[in-house]
Amino acid sequence: MFTINRVVNRHPVLPILLACLGFSGLCISMVRMEPGLSSFSLERWFSGDNHHSFLQTVNKATVSHATAKAAAGMTNNSEPPAVVVPQIPIICHKTGPLPHGNQFYADDILHFPFKLILMQAILIITITRVVRFILKPLKQPKVVSEIIGGIIMGPSVLGRNAKFSAIFLPPNAQFVAKNLGLMGFMFFLFLSGVKMDVSVIKKSGKKEWLVCIIGMVIPIILLTVVFILLKPAMDPELSKISSIGAVVGLLSISAFYVIHPILQEMNLLSSEIGRIALSTSIIIDVIGIIFLVVFEVMRHAEHGARAAIWYNVSVVVLLLFMGTTVRRMVRWIIDKHQVGEPIRQVYIVVLVLGSMVVAFLSDMFGIGIANGSFWLGLVIPDGPPLGSTIVERTETFILHLFMPFSYIFIGMLVDVVAMVSAPWSLLYPIFTIALIGCVGRFFANMIASLVLELSIKERISLSLMLSLRGQMEFIIMVHWLDKGIIGIPSYSMLILLSTGVTFIVTPIFGSLYDPTRPYFISKWRTIQHTPPNSELKILLCIHDHETLAGLLNLLEFTFPTQASPLDIYALHIVDMIGRAAPIFIDHAQQRLPTKYANSYSIHNSLRFYQESKRDLIQLHSFTAIIPKRTTYQDVCEMALTRKSALIIIPFHKKWVETMPDAESGTFTTTVLAKIMDHAPCSVGVLIQKGEFQNPMFAISDPYAVHQFIVIFTGGPDAREALAYADRMVMNPYVNMMVIRFLAVNNRGDDEMERKLDDGMLQWFMARNEATRRIGYQEIEVNNGEETLASIHALKNINYEMWIVGRERGINPVLLEGLSNWSNHDELGVIGDYVSSSDFGTVSSVLIVQQQLLRGKERKKPKLRSLSLNYF
Repeated sequence: MFTINRVVNRHPVLPILLACLGFSGLCISMVRMEPGLSSFSLERWFSGDNHHSFLQTVNKATVSHATAKAAAGMTNNSEPPAVVVPQIPIICHKTGPLPHGNQFYADDILHFPFKLILMQAILIITITRVVRFILKPLKQPKVVSEIIGGIIMGPSVLGRNAKFSAIFLPPNAQFVAKNLGLMGFMFFLFLSGVKMDVSVIKKSGKKEWLVCIIGMVIPIILLTVVFILLKPAMDPELSKISSIGAVVGLLSISAFYVIHPILQEMNLLSSEIGRIALSTSIIIDVIGIIFLVVFEVMRHAEHGARAAIWYNVSVVVLLLFMGTTVRRMVRWIIDKHQVGEPIRQVYIVVLVLGSMVVAFLSDMFGIGIANGSFWLGLVIPDGPPLGSTIVERTETFILHLFMPFSYIFIGMLVDVVAMVSAPWSLLYPIFTIALIGCVGRFFANMIASLVLELSIKERISLSLMLSLRGQMEFIIMVHWLDKGIIGIPSYSMLILLSTGVTFIVTPIFGSLYDPTRPYFISKWRTIQHTPPNSELKILLCIHDHETLAGLLNLLEFTFPTQASPLDIYALHIVDMIGRAAPIFIDHAQQRLPTKYANSYSIHNSLRFYQESKRDLIQLHSFTAIIPKRTTYQDVCEMALTRKSALIIIPFHKKWVETMPDAESGTFTTTVLAKIMDHAPCSVGVLIQKGEFQNPMFAISDPYAVHQFIVIFTGGPDAREALAYADRMVMNPYVNMMVIRFLAVNNRGDDEMERKLDDGMLQWFMARNEATRRIGYQEIEVNNGEETLASIHALKNINYEMWIVGRERGINPVLLEGLSNWSNHDELGVIGDYVSSSDFGTVSSVLIVQQQLLRGKERKKPKLRSLSLNYF
């Protein structure tokens, strides 16, 4: 017989849900017992406060500024107080069955709420996409386009037209849209909490903390002084101590969930300045939560000590509930699944439902809808298995369906006409404070960044990043409107000012800071310019175990010796899903979180390989959990700092044989192209097929002879490929065939490139003159068709690997007529051909590109127009 204790121990989710439902039912009953209450807020119930509810205040705010002034009998020198407008507009509708009218029966289809909501969603999404298309050349982030779209839908633009408002924004539709907008912000903050890694606070050093403290203290002191000076000219509600604390706190902090999406759009998450901005904003966010709680305590204290006490009790109870019960439930869900096993859908539904339950409870306690869902997100561990699953399954739906209604909600409250009509004496105090806050925050961050030893451009960029404004400011300004701290004119001005700051700041730091600029260096870091009897530094980029096998086989064939050892930097790249801040782990100094167990097995495989080659290979293992779009930055940064001569990137056969724009795996065509464009050294692309996919291929039979071939088409890339082949020839069990392609009668040859090619081949043959394992042949062709035909004839010989240069410096005659043949430009025409399924072999392919020095342009064949079909 099952006891209660056994049920609780086996299914901790069950009592949590029952407790939530039971507690919610009790609270609803308490609210229903008090008819005078207008919102679910226990602190208001206990204090007897009869303020308007949030949605009542929002509905009140949509009444025109002129009507509010007339109702209050106000002069032009004061702002309409929040309490003089009717609580809820009275809307009368005919009751009956659910309407299912259509145009064929002469029905007004937009009269039905469901169709009207669909039309609003279509309008806001279309408007924001059009605005984004227009602003894209100005490098504007998505949030700017979305808030502008919401303002266009509101009473400032389209909403000013009475007919448009009557059709698309009637009061009943506004009510639903605003509630959907609130849900959008609630889910947005829940996801932001899931992505946030609070452990960054523990890992942050003294410099990061110093930047945060200086960047916050200076604006707080400055704004407090300004408030004191302008207090006589302020509205009485704004001049309260609690209001001063709220405004000063908001203008002094930088929100993580504002900065992260903008940096993600601009591919700066993995950059040095982006990482600093993210870690700083996480610390500031935690401090901001404390500011928010203190502000709410001060607001409640204005209505009596009893209200403040109940608010504190509510916060403590909610935090204890999430920090103990919910945390235990989350841990149980993770432990219930094996490593690599996907999280069951039922648990994702429970947690998303939990965000709504916590939002309801936090709003009922007066803590705020957004705070509860955000705090719940912080309890859920970021990354795999749980955090990444939640983000993967809900992010698109939330960001692209709910959030548009959030911007409609914001835009409905922005009334530019009311702002312009309001007297300057009403607006200038809050405008002055907001402007000084933005400027003061920027200069405070400039001063704080001195401790980080950054260049002046990097300091300016970091300060501008930390000055970004977005969703957090919009949510809190609506909260101020709800509390009566500001009115519609001041609210409209602050929304436009925040949007304007992001509009101006984003393209400035986007132009000032280029994370790829240091990658182009003026010193050679290539195989060709590395002395043969010296250490060769190689950076291996690893995606999974399947790619690791081919990379280790390639290292084995590179044949490290005592005279020419290999210094290997192995970087396992994990796609960052379900978290916001990238992670870089040096396995020699740090431990990787257990949730990334796959990286441990790869690290162990590398360690075993190093032990077998102890005196010949020095191996350093790293793991980078980064966004796919910025993979090239981390790869190039590591190659630069470790002074690598070659980056080897796996490119699996299935990625070549599928669609040209296939984006499976980490090293997609786009990522590979960016690495090749920005690499500070040479790059080798390994397409492993056949026996190369066998982990033991290179060592299974130590006396087996392997047949390799080099396709030498001339140019820097071909010379670099030959230099790498020279390393392989040192292996006594590798036979190397070199095929040189020339144009008939030297047509189209670059004289300088021809001399360099001749010198490289003479050096190679002279160096290996005593070796009988090398073959050499020259083939003359008239055009690209003959080039491919000659290569096709070579496939009958069972070569295990083809080594080719990418394309730089190739005589254009050799590729004439192949302008539309290549599907993968990053592989080059020849590399793409020999690695394709049409070639009909199971041979692996190594495509080599030599380093591009700073200031030199890549010369592409003149007779070939590139066909980038994967874009």
